[in-house]
Amino acid sequence: MLTQLRLIRTTLAHSQRTKMRQARMVIRRVQLLTSQCAANGQASTPHALWRLERRIQSLFRNILRLQAEQEAAREFEVEIWRNVR
Repeated sequence: MLTQLRLIRTTLAHSQRTKMRQARMVIRRVQLLTSQCAANGQASTPHALWRLERRIQSLFRNILRLQAEQEAAREFEVEIWRNVR
Protein backbone atom coordinates (compact mmCIF):
# COMPACT_ATOMS: atom_id res chain seq x y z
CA MET A 1 0.00 0.00 0.00
CA LEU A 2 2.77 2.45 0.87
CA THR A 3 4.61 1.58 -2.34
CA GLN A 4 1.45 2.30 -4.32
CA LEU A 5 1.04 5.64 -2.55
CA ARG A 6 4.62 6.61 -3.30
CA LEU A 7 4.14 5.65 -6.93
CA ILE A 8 0.97 7.73 -7.09
CA ARG A 9 2.74 10.70 -5.51
CA THR A 10 5.65 10.36 -7.95
CA THR A 11 3.27 10.20 -10.90
CA LEU A 12 1.33 13.22 -9.65
CA ALA A 13 4.53 15.21 -9.14
CA HIS A 14 5.65 14.37 -12.68
CA SER A 15 2.27 15.43 -14.05
CA GLN A 16 2.47 18.68 -12.14
CA ARG A 17 5.94 19.43 -13.52
CA THR A 18 4.65 18.72 -17.03
CA LYS A 19 1.72 21.11 -16.54
CA MET A 20 4.06 23.80 -15.22
CA ARG A 21 6.29 23.41 -18.30
CA GLN A 22 3.24 23.73 -20.52
CA ALA A 23 2.15 26.87 -18.66
CA ARG A 24 5.60 28.42 -19.14
CA MET A 25 5.38 27.65 -22.87
CA VAL A 26 1.99 29.37 -23.10
CA ILE A 27 3.34 32.41 -21.27
CA ARG A 28 6.29 32.55 -23.69
CA ARG A 29 3.87 32.38 -26.63
CA VAL A 30 1.88 35.30 -25.22
CA GLN A 31 5.08 37.30 -24.76
CA LEU A 32 6.25 36.47 -28.28
CA LEU A 33 2.87 37.31 -29.81
CA THR A 34 2.58 40.64 -28.02
CA SER A 35 6.18 41.64 -28.78
CA GLN A 36 5.79 40.75 -32.48
CA CYS A 37 2.57 42.73 -32.70
CA ALA A 38 4.18 45.69 -30.95
CA ALA A 39 7.19 45.56 -33.27
CA ASN A 40 4.88 45.60 -36.30
CA GLY A 41 2.68 48.36 -34.85
CA GLN A 42 -0.32 46.04 -34.74
CA ALA A 43 -2.72 45.12 -32.00
CA SER A 44 -2.57 41.59 -30.64
CA THR A 45 -5.13 39.26 -32.14
CA PRO A 46 -7.88 38.84 -29.56
CA HIS A 47 -8.74 35.29 -30.63
CA ALA A 48 -5.16 34.05 -30.27
CA LEU A 49 -4.85 35.66 -26.85
CA TRP A 50 -8.23 34.26 -25.80
CA ARG A 51 -7.14 30.70 -26.77
CA LEU A 52 -3.92 31.08 -24.81
CA GLU A 53 -5.83 32.46 -21.81
CA ARG A 54 -8.19 29.49 -21.89
CA ARG A 55 -5.22 27.11 -22.03
CA ILE A 56 -3.59 28.77 -19.01
CA GLN A 57 -6.87 28.58 -17.08
CA SER A 58 -7.16 24.87 -17.87
CA LEU A 59 -3.56 24.24 -16.83
CA PHE A 60 -4.10 26.18 -13.60
CA ARG A 61 -7.16 24.07 -12.70
CA ASN A 62 -5.22 20.88 -13.47
CA ILE A 63 -2.29 22.00 -11.31
CA LEU A 64 -4.63 22.75 -8.40
CA ARG A 65 -6.28 19.33 -8.80
CA LEU A 66 -2.89 17.61 -8.84
CA GLN A 67 -1.81 19.47 -5.71
CA ALA A 68 -5.01 18.40 -3.93
CA GLU A 69 -4.42 14.77 -4.95
CA GLN A 70 -0.81 14.94 -3.76
CA GLU A 71 -1.92 16.34 -0.42
CA ALA A 72 -4.56 13.61 -0.02
CA ALA A 73 -1.95 10.93 -0.78
CA ARG A 74 0.45 12.47 1.78
CA GLU A 75 -2.28 12.57 4.43
CA PHE A 76 -3.24 8.97 3.70
CA GLU A 77 0.39 7.88 4.02
CA VAL A 78 0.72 9.70 7.34
CA GLU A 79 -2.44 7.99 8.56
CA ILE A 80 -1.08 4.59 7.56
CA TRP A 81 2.16 5.20 9.46
CA ARG A 82 0.20 6.33 12.54
CA ASN A 83 -1.64 3.02 12.56
CA VAL A 84 1.55 1.01 12.06
CA ARG A 85 3.27 2.48 15.11
